[in-house]
Amino acid sequence: MAATMFISMIRIDWAVIIPLLIGLFTGGYIGPIIVRFIPSKAIKTAIGIFAIGLAIVLGYQAYLM
Repeated sequence: MAATMFISMIRIDWAVIIPLLIGLFTGGYIGPIIVRFIPSKAIKTAIGIFAIGLAIVLGYQAYLM
């Protein structure tokens, strides 16, 4: 029900959909190929660093802006 309300009530910016779909399909195709060559420890470390960075940015935007 929430998804139906969201889809029916919000205005969709169709100019953003095309680049979003291109990125979605490109990442879905290239991502697994890249992951095969990168060691898992490096991937886990990078994801952890980006997650902490994202948490800091979102926390700053939510509480200090």
